Amino acid sequence: PIEANDRVSVDQNGRARLRFQDFLTVEVFRNTQLQVGQPQLDLPTTGLIQLKQLIGHSSIDLQKEVDQRIQVTTDFATIEPVRPGSEVVVCHDPQKLTCVAATNGEVQVTAQGKVVTLQGGEATYILPGQAPEPPICLSPEVVRQWKDRIRSSAQTEPLGALVESAPQVSCA
Repeated sequence: PIEANDRVSVDQNGRARLRFQDFLTVEVFRNTQLQVGQPQLDLPTTGLIQLKQLIGHSSIDLQKEVDQRIQVTTDFATIEPVRPGSEVVVCHDPQKLTCVAATNGEVQVTAQGKVVTLQGGEATYILPGQAPEPPICLSPEVVRQWKDRIRSSAQTEPLGALVESAPQVSCA
């Protein structure tokens, strides 16, 4: 089992899947490092599961309602799936950016004191020392296709390049 402060490192040919009981699945893609934080009680009835993404790509799938919050942090942002059914892909390059693409549900992204809420089909990115960019449209199908490519042995562009190259327009 995974313990607090354990680090999950996936090399260029691998991937890992972490299950937290029956409510949360985290897929760790190739060339990624993720550290599991110390579980915390932040309110009398709510726990907090913290993951620190050091580099690379991960996919977080919050399957059902639980009395625990999920928080993924990078050097530049904090990402929290808000409700059951939320799915999000996070990329982090500590030299360049953090990007977040919600394929389903609702996700809050916080950086530099500013909160941006993404709905399924929206994405944002965060540059070092800056607030999140406003949400842009990014088709869940495009993100799913990207996930299929990175799961295979095919050469795949970083998700950040996909987010940056998408039309920078709101879904509204």
